[in-house]
Amino acid sequence: MKSLCISPGLSNSDMITLFIGLLSVAVAAISVYILYKTLVAIKISNETTATLNQVQSAETTIIKQIEFHYNLLKGISINIAEAGRGYGIPNGPEVVYGQDAFEIMYDILKEKYKYVVTLGNENNVEEIENTKIIAAFSALYKVCGSKFGNYYKNLYFLIKYIDELPQKKEYKKTYYIDLIKAQLSKYEILLLAYDCIWIQDKTKGENFIEYASKHGLLSALETEMLMDPRHRTLLEKRYKINFRSHNELN
Repeated sequence: MKSLCISPGLSNSDMITLFIGLLSVAVAAISVYILYKTLVAIKISNETTATLNQVQSAETTIIKQIEFHYNLLKGISINIAEAGRGYGIPNGPEVVYGQDAFEIMYDILKEKYKYVVTLGNENNVEEIENTKIIAAFSALYKVCGSKFGNYYKNLYFLIKYIDELPQKKEYKKTYYIDLIKAQLSKYEILLLAYDCIWIQDKTKGENFIEYASKHGLLSALETEMLMDPRHRTLLEKRYKINFRSHNELN
């Protein structure tokens, strides 16, 4: 490698000129480096700002949808006589609203389930029970679908929206899902479990049971309140639903 040689014949002014030239090159190189780092920092800052704006927009959408979902819930009502029930007191209320309406609708579902007759291989209990659930829920939907249909449809689209958010740490998907789950009563969850099974062959809902499994939507379900004890096994084995223990629920 050849070394840089400065001719001994250079005058002081020539050496100063050479030094200034080398210094200018160094300054230019440093300036280019600083400019590069500045542009990188600006790019990162812009990307961070864009991500934060997107996250804020997503969270605003989720909160609005949760509020809309709550309003749908408040608007649900049902006459308790439809479930063959009454308060047993004079002039007692005939209509219940919101979460209380889901208890009545679940009672109706249980009555429909009792009278479902299915034909098939008696050894294939899982398939028979799955068919009975779909038949019973179809009967319930004919009676009460106008009351809870939009409620579960909105819940489906809300969960789907969260599930499809970008896989970035800024999106707190687990928190959003837990926020929704915290709003659900035990009868909303019970009816949701059977709705997820029933809606599989319907458009815009066929993968609701998959979301339920993936995000633990049914984890707090009180399994002893299922229409048949065998339905727990059906949900666990066929649909990969995990339930929390009693200690975790208390």
